[in-house]
Amino acid sequence: VQFELRLGTYRAVTLVQIACLLALSNWLLDPAQLKLSLKRAMGRPKSGFVFAVLLATAVVAYLAGPVLGHRTPRAALEQTLSYRVSDDKLSLFFPPDTDPLLVDGLFDDAVFSLHQVEHYLDLSTDRQIAVFFFKNNEQRSRLMGAGNIPVAKPWRREVYLVLREPPHPALRHELVHALTARIGQGPFRLAGRLGGFLPNPGLIEGIAVAAEGPGGELTIHQWAAAMQRLELLPALDDLFGLGFFWRNASSAYTTAGSFCDWIRQRFGAAALKEIYHSGSFEAATKQTLDALERDWQEFLRNTPLEEDDLSVARHRFDRPATLNKICVHEVARLNRDAAQYASMKQWDKSLRLYSEAYTKSGESPHARMRLFYALVDSGRTETMQREAVA
Repeated sequence: VQFELRLGTYRAVTLVQIACLLALSNWLLDPAQLKLSLKRAMGRPKSGFVFAVLLATAVVAYLAGPVLGHRTPRAALEQTLSYRVSDDKLSLFFPPDTDPLLVDGLFDDAVFSLHQVEHYLDLSTDRQIAVFFFKNNEQRSRLMGAGNIPVAKPWRREVYLVLREPPHPALRHELVHALTARIGQGPFRLAGRLGGFLPNPGLIEGIAVAAEGPGGELTIHQWAAAMQRLELLPALDDLFGLGFFWRNASSAYTTAGSFCDWIRQRFGAAALKEIYHSGSFEAATKQTLDALERDWQEFLRNTPLEEDDLSVARHRFDRPATLNKICVHEVARLNRDAAQYASMKQWDKSLRLYSEAYTKSGESPHARMRLFYALVDSGRTETMQREAVA
């Protein structure tokens, strides 16, 4: 894990903000009645002073954010990514040395993708969407923080991507997030409870997966049907809540996307938008989520699949969730110890550790190849053959 000074200062500012909230509670909140008390505040001037100092520190730290590397104002982004093309709905920003042919291709891709998304949701953007294309992950990490993943900020109608040849693999998905800000709630314009303050990741990502359209060798419903037949399909009451993060990412995104697309097919785009806005399936469809799930699963049972499709789906979806995986350092330690035993020809210990590393890595292909090569070196031909065809 690489440590950067700006990460250290950002964490320090976060601690100051937390301390500020605690100091405010200590100053104003009566612990006996759990109510705000002006009388308590008047009798505790020192607590008020501590709060004021912490608040001032937090404000100064926020204002110094661009200097500390905590955030980059949009004006600075536009200055760095100064090659701009736009129309009435989109503004695309590129590094100044970007190939004009690539710019034209990505602009056409963005215009077409936004048109398709608007048609799918029967929703037009209410203001111009900005798409920032960075030269690479390192530049995106340095300028806005997200190094390895595409990101959108719906409340700002902004999308942050790395340059790719069109059609861009993440562009349409992130444009959905920017567009659905029109029907989201709260300051972040998202689907969720408590006015959007408690996001519903199943709805947020499900509607984006559904609206981005087909991709890959199977349709989204075929992928979901394959999971159903393999008994890997997540329950919807898990997905449309914070349980979303405890599922394998591929299965969670695909399942939520299939269900959202089925809702649109069955009840129309208006119902899907109402669900996104209110979070209530029953209000939009007059059916409970359990009843909807039963009908959707029946739809999946009637979705045609080939036997080979199930094998591909098993490889894609039969993995642990990100939050359930063992730390990569633990996997690296197991591989290192296994290699050491292999160098001493202690194959029983070596193969046991390689097998444990494979399991704890989430059955990654790289870990499996390490195990396979160790079997080759150990001369255990029968086991090696079983692993090769498994």
